[in-house]
Amino acid sequence: MSTGTSLPVTTIHRGTLQGASGNIEMLRVTVKADHEWAIVHVDSSYLLTVKSTYGDWSYKWYSIEGDNFIAWLLQCDDGYMTTKFNQGGDLAFMIDKTVDGIKRNIIQLRRKRKIASVDARDMWDEADEIDDLTDFWRYQDSDLPGRDCEDCLVMEYPQGLQNFMAEQWPLVRQCLKTVVAEFGK
Repeated sequence: MSTGTSLPVTTIHRGTLQGASGNIEMLRVTVKADHEWAIVHVDSSYLLTVKSTYGDWSYKWYSIEGDNFIAWLLQCDDGYMTTKFNQGGDLAFMIDKTVDGIKRNIIQLRRKRKIASVDARDMWDEADEIDDLTDFWRYQDSDLPGRDCEDCLVMEYPQGLQNFMAEQWPLVRQCLKTVVAEFGK
């Protein structure tokens, strides 16, 4: 009986490219799991490139500590790598999570008796009207008491990048660990 999920398949290819300023060592890791895939290129010029079903990202470092780029990548945490892959790209405004945060704030203000029940109902209704980031800032910047809720704003990395980092990056990291263990670079 099939559960609909299959074990991930990974392949590693190593090679050398001849460039204008010398040879560039290159490593390509391919990861396939269920219907998702990723092809990751790592090279000795400190370039990391990802093409996947979740999206495409790349980042070029101009210097690193040490001379083993793959080993250096392995010591980087996922948060750092996500930031580099996103490269200052826009974060996504998470409407539902933001509105939930505003409503939790309203409940807290009401429990502490910092706002009247009628104001709490109005604020709740206004929170339900938030459809985009502009609406949030309009709500936030109101002079009315209790609307100072900048901590309620939830911005997240694009879903494709989150999915890649959660599902495929760990498999790529495992392949890179194998390369370092077997070849040292």
